[in-house]
Amino acid sequence: MSSRYTREIRTPAGDSSAIDTRRAGRRRRFKLQRTAQSILYRDKVEPKKQHRTVWCHRHVTHEGGMPVHRKLDGTSARLSRIKTCGSVWACPVCSAKVAETRRRELVHAMVQHTAAGGHAYLVTLTFPHYIGQTLAELMEPFTKARQSFQNCKTWKAVMARAEKVGVVNSLEVTYGAGNGWHPHLHMLVFCQPGAFGEGEPDDSGRLSSHAIDHLRGEWVRHLEKRRLVDGANRSWANQYALDVRGGKMAAEYIAKWGHDQAWGLSSELTSAHAKTGHRDTWGAQHHYTPFQLLAMAGTGDGHAMCAFREFVAEFDGRRMLTWSRGLKDHFGIAEMDDDQAAAQEELALPDEHQVGELQPEQLQTLTRYGRLGDFLAMVAEHGHVEQPQRLIDEWIEALARDGPPGRRGAILMDRLMVTDHVYFHRAELIE
Repeated sequence: MSSRYTREIRTPAGDSSAIDTRRAGRRRRFKLQRTAQSILYRDKVEPKKQHRTVWCHRHVTHEGGMPVHRKLDGTSARLSRIKTCGSVWACPVCSAKVAETRRRELVHAMVQHTAAGGHAYLVTLTFPHYIGQTLAELMEPFTKARQSFQNCKTWKAVMARAEKVGVVNSLEVTYGAGNGWHPHLHMLVFCQPGAFGEGEPDDSGRLSSHAIDHLRGEWVRHLEKRRLVDGANRSWANQYALDVRGGKMAAEYIAKWGHDQAWGLSSELTSAHAKTGHRDTWGAQHHYTPFQLLAMAGTGDGHAMCAFREFVAEFDGRRMLTWSRGLKDHFGIAEMDDDQAAAQEELALPDEHQVGELQPEQLQTLTRYGRLGDFLAMVAEHGHVEQPQRLIDEWIEALARDGPPGRRGAILMDRLMVTDHVYFHRAELIE
């Protein structure tokens, strides 16, 4: 006899490895999210003034239970009636959701453009940087330099000859013990083949031509104007500050963009914000992504903790991707901000079903022990049983009974407030 909540779905054995990998990735992201919440929490500051990631998956939107949903194929589970933060820089959980939406948009644009005979190039802008420089003191001149570069006559002339359709900018940053913060910009340029008058790429995939050399010299000039390049590092900048790669590399960039894996230390062709890694030692030649720093902070690394906090303070509010004006309309892509992309799973999906409910005090237990990701993975794997609500209740009871000492399990709940003339919801702290 089937439960009123669930139908049993048997997953093909051949898919078990991929499903296990996906569940493990979600567990890791929720664990990192809990670390980020601890780092970003400010003592003696009222809840509404905390960083929004502090209350991600900890802010209940209705009094009473939160429905627990499970994908029919057992790949994942989620809660509804709970707020997410939508932060692509501070929250590994929301970042993964938003990044996947953005990747699909890029794939759609790339397919349409190449089908019409177009070509895409990956242009990377960077500059010399040194240990001890703060991210804030680097980002302001870098931002002004790249804005003036993209508005200069040289860039516009090359793009006009290339019959540019549009550009997508992706701003990324890594951190290294040897050279400190490393901000860089990837520009995905949609245009025509042979746009830069290039020949075959070298062994590393880099393209070269007179036009590329001219652009690199112009970029270095703008860096010098902003005092990011001087006589001591001009030779390096003239070789490496601007890099152009062609269609295959651009396609690989899109294919990998936003995927959450155990990435290598540094790759200019993948999305830096999404790489989490598991490195816990500092190497002078290594560059660590923000979420690698977060993982290291979770092991007690104070240096990584301070670096992650600095990163969030500087990048919070910036866009993950910036499309040139009219480019999304050209490809028929609807506008969607990061908050909307992160909240997409709140919609009822045809490939999932409700298996039970989670009460506020149960959410507090999961928050206190940092086990929300493990709980959702358990529901995804075992939620097809005859009495899933009993499974949910017993799992959380065992955690509360046998779990090690936990952190604060505070959550927010929206309470309905009624006055003589109006009604509204007010977030109440529950500890």
